Amino acid sequence: MNRKNLVIAVLVTALIVLAISATWAVAQSTGSVSACVDAKGKVTILGLEENVFCKPDKETEITWSITGPAGEAGPAGESWFDAEIYNHTVNFTAAIGVQMPKVHCDSNDDVLLSGGYSGLDPDTYVIASFPWYDHSLDRDDWNVWVDNRGTADDIISLTARCARRSSP
Repeated sequence: MNRKNLVIAVLVTALIVLAISATWAVAQSTGSVSACVDAKGKVTILGLEENVFCKPDKETEITWSITGPAGEAGPAGESWFDAEIYNHTVNFTAAIGVQMPKVHCDSNDDVLLSGGYSGLDPDTYVIASFPWYDHSLDRDDWNVWVDNRGTADDIISLTARCARRSSP
């Protein structure tokens, strides 16, 4: 795509986004959207400019609400209010070089809230510490990507902070 076409595409996209945003703003303020429909089925959304009306005898004005009637209440969600919060800690021997140890909750039914590490020697660096969903095991892990630049192995404590729902 050449530069001219790219500029045109960006401008057209910006205009469409602006029109949609303006229509949404009007709908939010009035609670409804109005449009004119001609005999061929062409629809023109009203409300983008003031004092714009359907053409008499050529267009029909239609209006619809942006909210429908209230539906039935859904079932109550699960309560985690009384969940047991616990730490699952494992020690990992970080050999010299880069590796990524991980820790997880006791059960796949538990929820991983956060994670962390401790016990690093001065020559061991954390590159990243992050949650990761392990699809093969269907569980959340906390990963710590470490680089041991020292001359000996380093023992690192990895901790997963987890929540276990109490029995109903």
